[in-house]
Amino acid sequence: MPDMKTKLREFQSLLVYLPRALQLVWLPAPKWTIAWGLMLIILGVLPAISIALTRLLVDRVVVAIEMGANWQSFQLILYPSAYMGGIFIFTQLLNGSFNWIDQAHSMVVQDYIRSLIHQKTSTVDMGCYDSPAFHNQLRQVLEDASDCPLLLMDDLGSLLRNRITLIGMAAILLPYGLWLPIILLLSTLPVLGVSLRH
Repeated sequence: MPDMKTKLREFQSLLVYLPRALQLVWLPAPKWTIAWGLMLIILGVLPAISIALTRLLVDRVVVAIEMGANWQSFQLILYPSAYMGGIFIFTQLLNGSFNWIDQAHSMVVQDYIRSLIHQKTSTVDMGCYDSPAFHNQLRQVLEDASDCPLLLMDDLGSLLRNRITLIGMAAILLPYGLWLPIILLLSTLPVLGVSLRH
C-alpha cells in the first residue's frame, strides 16, 4: 500500500490537469456551471440555517412551557416551526433542482467532450483505424474521457458544499466558546486522512 507521501505526490502531479478539466466543464455550459455553483453554495448554507432555527425553536419552546398553555405561547413556537418547515421544503425542492441542473450540465459537457474527441479522430491517419489497439484505445477514451472532468467537478463541489456547511456550523458554535469550532474543525481531519489513504 502506498504511503501518504506517495499519495500526496501523485495528487500534486494531477493538479496540473485541474485547470484544463475545469475549462472542459466551463466552456460548453457556462450558465449551467454558474447555476450548479450557486445551487451548491445555497445547499451548503441551508443546514446551518436549519440548525440556527432549531436553536431558536428550542429556546422558544422553553419560554412557552414557562408561560403555560395559551395563545401567546403557541405563537412563540408557531413562526420558528413554520420557518423550519419552509427550510425543509425549500431544501428538498433545491435538491431536486440541483440534481436536474447537474444532469443537464453533465449531458452538455459530455456531448462537448465527445465532439472534441470525434474532431480529433477525424484528423488521424486512416491506417490507424485498421489497428485493433487503436479501436480499443478509442473506445476507452470515449467511455472515460467525458466522465473524468465531471467526476472532478462533483468531488470539488462536494468538498465546497461540505466546507460551507462546516464553516456555518462553526459560526453557530462560536458564541458558545472558541474551542467548539476548533474541535469541530479538528474532528474532520480523521475523515480527510481516511479519504486520502483510500
